[in-house]
Amino acid sequence: MHPEPDPDKLETLFGVLSRTELGLSLPSEPTPKGLQQLVERSRGTDLEFLASRLLLRSMMQARYHTVNAGHYGLASECYCHFTSPIRRYADLCVHRALKAVLRGEAQPTTARRLQTVCDTLSLRERAAMEAEREMLKRAAVLFLRDKTGQQFEGVVSSLSDFGFWVELPEVLCEGLVRLSTLTDDYYALFPERQELLGQRTGRRFRLGQRVRVTLEDVSLARLEVNLALADDRTGLPRRQQRKLAGKAGGKKGRRAR
Repeated sequence: MHPEPDPDKLETLFGVLSRTELGLSLPSEPTPKGLQQLVERSRGTDLEFLASRLLLRSMMQARYHTVNAGHYGLASECYCHFTSPIRRYADLCVHRALKAVLRGEAQPTTARRLQTVCDTLSLRERAAMEAEREMLKRAAVLFLRDKTGQQFEGVVSSLSDFGFWVELPEVLCEGLVRLSTLTDDYYALFPERQELLGQRTGRRFRLGQRVRVTLEDVSLARLEVNLALADDRTGLPRRQQRKLAGKAGGKKGRRAR
């Protein structure tokens, strides 16, 4: 079953996007069709990552159950887990039940026992997903071990009160930029806007923002990838960016003389 999205996370999604150029495109109600249209309107724009990531986070985790609650994403009330060509144990249970009905036989198990199977499958699926994530993190850390000091283009993928994560499409992994490495200001987290804001400079880091980062170090033991901003002007208001650019140009001119 794929239940309806988390209402609080949907509220965050609508609140963040209402402040963007997609604000006028927001559906009046979060129906599957309306959300699909929102995804289509954001496709190919600078807001595509932001819209798709927030929407994905609002979706509830799927789970196996004996009661048919439908599939929210497919907007279907008659949904049953049935994959092809993959054959999971959940599929096998469906196959057995269907064959029993077609043959006019009794069901191969009781509803109570089947619910126990469903609960076990849901737990095992989550464990498998965690194992997959850890394996991918290990592979990424091993790949990056000899690349300290190199720069990468990335996208801010998550925010916290101590830093923000940057997704690196080239490497298919995430790294953390700690706020302790930003010494120009004190930054406050605004979850409802999905942004970090510098209290003095007005510097902002938003979900979906493109940044250039330098790989500081990695740790296989902690499965950590630590990054630092490669451009000190990132996130600053344009007036301050021009000011810093002018200072940099002046220094170069003096060195040339």
